[in-house]
Amino acid sequence: MAICVAVTMFVGWIVLKDQALHERGRPVRAVVTALEGSASPFDAGTEAILADASHHPLGAIGAGDLAVGDHITVTVDPRGRYGVRAGPPPGHPEWLWTLSALIAVVQALLVASIGFSAARAREHWPPRGR
Repeated sequence: MAICVAVTMFVGWIVLKDQALHERGRPVRAVVTALEGSASPFDAGTEAILADASHHPLGAIGAGDLAVGDHITVTVDPRGRYGVRAGPPPGHPEWLWTLSALIAVVQALLVASIGFSAARAREHWPPRGR
């Protein structure tokens, strides 16, 4: 049950991020200014530090095969809510909305079956003595 809730929330967050970048993200040519180890406890890889043509910092992405001085296209959220993303703005995240709805339906069915099973099991409990 808790796993379904966590997965639903995670997929929902991804959908909202992709939707926001689809609607208002703008592509920017960036240059890799440095490579450094990730400070995130969830990522042990190397990050590429990016700047735009005017040398304004854009953020960091996973370095992969990038080297200092490489030029790439990234998507930037003008509002600054979401971090920089490699590549052009994403397409409409329609399939992610479908996945999110499907997970929510599975979660609802799971909760209903647990409740129904508990109600059925209660019918067979011995009566309480008072």
